[in-house]
Amino acid sequence: MKIIVACNPFKGSLSSVEAGHIIARALKQAIPGVCVDEVPIADGGDGTLDCLAAAAPCRRVRKKVPGPLGEPMFADYLLFKNRPAAVVEMARASGLALLTREQRNPMKATALGTGLLIKAAIKKGCHEIIVGIGGSATTEGGMGPAAAMGYRFLDAHGMELYPRGENMLHVRRIDTSNVMPELKNTRITVACDVTNPLLGPQGASAMYAPQKGASPADVKKLEKGLKQLADIAAETFESDARNTPGAGAAGGMGFGLMTFLGAELVSGIHMMIRATGLDERMKHAGLLITGEGRMDAQSAHGKAPFGLLELARRHHVPAVAFCGAVEGEKELHKAGFDAVIPIVPGPMTLEQAMDQAGPLLQRAVVRSVGLFKLCLESRP
Repeated sequence: MKIIVACNPFKGSLSSVEAGHIIARALKQAIPGVCVDEVPIADGGDGTLDCLAAAAPCRRVRKKVPGPLGEPMFADYLLFKNRPAAVVEMARASGLALLTREQRNPMKATALGTGLLIKAAIKKGCHEIIVGIGGSATTEGGMGPAAAMGYRFLDAHGMELYPRGENMLHVRRIDTSNVMPELKNTRITVACDVTNPLLGPQGASAMYAPQKGASPADVKKLEKGLKQLADIAAETFESDARNTPGAGAAGGMGFGLMTFLGAELVSGIHMMIRATGLDERMKHAGLLITGEGRMDAQSAHGKAPFGLLELARRHHVPAVAFCGAVEGEKELHKAGFDAVIPIVPGPMTLEQAMDQAGPLLQRAVVRSVGLFKLCLESRP
């Protein structure tokens, strides 16, 4: 029987690839002759590029672009070798992890760099772009990618505004006369794992701006700015995506990519399942092992491990998850996980657990070998 290992990143500790390698090695040492199928996965955030790079023949392209605060930096994107398609990961050019805690400031942050990566891929002849928008540092409604495509955001005096959070409130007109014509022939798919609207208590500013460095006063200004941008966009395009599920993702990037680039928002994990051929691979599996840094009730409602769980249940495959911390075990078991196993064996600080994540995960797998054998033996 085959075991599929498909982990989300253990954020701050292990990438999807690293976690998968550790589990696979431990399984092969503990269960002689076991067949392990490693499938790194991500749900649109950090690590999406690496996971898709492992799924298909491709090459990486590096480009100099503005970082989250406009500083020059190099970021890479992915070109598939077997079709005119590319992958852009927002976290690479406009990600929160690129900034220190002191540098975080969504009033000043821009996603222009992400937009220039998309533009570069289109100029390379790509007709399909997959954009992962998790892990962003910005709350600017997608002005950055729009500006990269040739849109101009003008204030009351007709002056062009730089695409950043504090300038959304000053937008009075959107000039579409210089939008790159190739955009019309490009299909843009956005991998997104949240369903928040653009505005309101569950919107981009209220829910996510504080963790990006926004003060309470900033949150109110950003909310007003997002509304202003959405109002002007609705007048310009005679359509309004502000209440579409996912519009509030990545500081309103979901809204911006739909509105200005004609993008389609899809579940990040469902996109990953299609890209990796996991549905077909699951047909021949006896066990699924997944996991991420923290699992809670939210993990049982739309996050990557739950998307994998749904797939495993459809194929009647037992599912086990490893995690650094767990909360809401009842909800996770009710959702269908056969076991959810914390890798921390006893009291230790978060810093210690993150520093030792690799050895802790390896030992947790070894301790669980008996459970895995029972799962495999229970398969017809």
